[in-house]
Amino acid sequence: MTTGTAHLLLQREGPLGTLSFNRPEHHNAVSLDMWRALPELLAGVEADDALRVLVLRGAGYRSFVAGSDIDELDDISGDADYARASDAALDALTRLSKPTVALIHGHCVGAGVAIALACDLRFASDDARFSVPAVRFGLAVRVQTARKLARVVGPTHASDILLSGRRFDALDARRMGLINHVVAASEVDDAVEQVAHQIADNAPLSLRAAKLALRSAVEAPAWDESTDLEDAIAACTVSGDRAEGGRALRNKRKPRFTGH
Repeated sequence: MTTGTAHLLLQREGPLGTLSFNRPEHHNAVSLDMWRALPELLAGVEADDALRVLVLRGAGYRSFVAGSDIDELDDISGDADYARASDAALDALTRLSKPTVALIHGHCVGAGVAIALACDLRFASDDARFSVPAVRFGLAVRVQTARKLARVVGPTHASDILLSGRRFDALDARRMGLINHVVAASEVDDAVEQVAHQIADNAPLSLRAAKLALRSAVEAPAWDESTDLEDAIAACTVSGDRAEGGRALRNKRKPRFTGH
């Protein structure tokens, strides 16, 4: 089943959701309307217990997301509404309790890198190309994107990426730690589907607790959601899924987790 908007398509298939940035004629550049629509779409993913993992990709194979819409930037450069909309969308993606995987084909530029950084895992085809070219156009990088980039690749690589604005390939991105895996372009879709199903087979409450624990580890001391993490750990402790995991282990079978 496919829902969403004309430029943001959400396809559900079993435990997997695939969110596609659907502007292939513009290399899937993100418009203001897309930024504004993204939090509500993600709220629907959050509320759907049947969805265990969300894969994000660009429509087609030429681009993941090639930045924000340049034509709109000409009109609303410096507009606080645009900054608020993009920040809110990226924050909603970061806070999603369900694991997220970025599937990157082709160009991943500017806002595309920010979206990929907001995901938990990043897989790239061997023909992928990356850049954050804000300095080449007189633009400022969003603070949360700079912080996340520095956490993921370290300040040395982040300085290289942000100050040069240069383009780099998938192997460079893997070497810097920006992406988890580089896969042949003809095989990356299958590789992401396989790992997404592997994640989806795990206990949903445990996945939520793991994501919160990771955020606590990398964002401390600024992170202020320790109560959420404590609640998530407590929910795992008393869950039926914990009992099911033990039964499955003793009976040497695959567990059947329900998220309760």
